[in-house]
Amino acid sequence: QVVFLPPRGTKRNGNKKGIDMGRAEDLFQRLENGGVVAIQGLFEDRANEDLHLEFKTSGDHGRGTTLHKDDRENLTKAVSGFANTDGGVIVWGIGTSREADFASPGSALEDCGRFANLLDAAVSGVTVPPVAGVRSIPIILSGLTGYVATLIPASTHGPHQHAQKKTYHVPLGSKF
Repeated sequence: QVVFLPPRGTKRNGNKKGIDMGRAEDLFQRLENGGVVAIQGLFEDRANEDLHLEFKTSGDHGRGTTLHKDDRENLTKAVSGFANTDGGVIVWGIGTSREADFASPGSALEDCGRFANLLDAAVSGVTVPPVAGVRSIPIILSGLTGYVATLIPASTHGPHQHAQKKTYHVPLGSKF
């Protein structure tokens, strides 16, 4: 069983410097180290979206050579919202149940590596000011297909607003 969100301030054995990681960084590290096993754990544990975790399916299932407009909008809201609070992680390619915000097998991305690159290329232009330290990693299921985890760290250089709409976002429960 994979445990994802330990209490804030808990020291991790794997942290060589003894520095406390935030919940978002800890979750991202677990996804990065655990890969598809960690993703499967989200489904098995019926992990809920919360103030630090968001699940998103892609508007074009990761097929495009550019970032789909819906994916860009979801990225923008999440970067603004998570950076303006304690940080968070988006897991792309996972849907949520209609009756609750827990992980349910959604639509894995057709080319998760390319999708991660598209997210990384877009991130500097989605908020004003840009958020430093955002990064995306592919989590390969098979071949090119898989998921992407995006870490959005908390920022001390905000508040960060939506670059196009000039609005500010914060997570409210499981939504922005």
